[in-house]
Amino acid sequence: MNNIKLIFDDKEILVNLVDNVVTKKLIKELPIVLNFDDYSRIEKIAYIHKKYQIDSTSSPYCPAKGDLMFYAPWGYLALFYNDYIASKDYVMIGKVIAGMMHLDSLKGNVRLEKAV
Repeated sequence: MNNIKLIFDDKEILVNLVDNVVTKKLIKELPIVLNFDDYSRIEKIAYIHKKYQIDSTSSPYCPAKGDLMFYAPWGYLALFYNDYIASKDYVMIGKVIAGMMHLDSLKGNVRLEKAV
């Protein structure tokens, strides 16, 4: 699968994507600028203005630091900077492979684009 970059404040986070329906739909929308905010000191979230359908029979997933997820009920991307509890509502988009040190400072307008 592909990689994407999250670019903000002269910083860059590189995410290795997994191959699934939600990821493919997200890639079609790139490049895109999303507004990320902190949520519960666990994740940085940004609404993507679309609610992708997910398989409700999937197994619960336990997000870990560096996971980029889609939270289906509310329609947002979540980039975890701390581990969290398992939920069937998360869909894995990818894992951070570079720039992990920037997770805490991720906020505001962030450009998501395909990495070359």
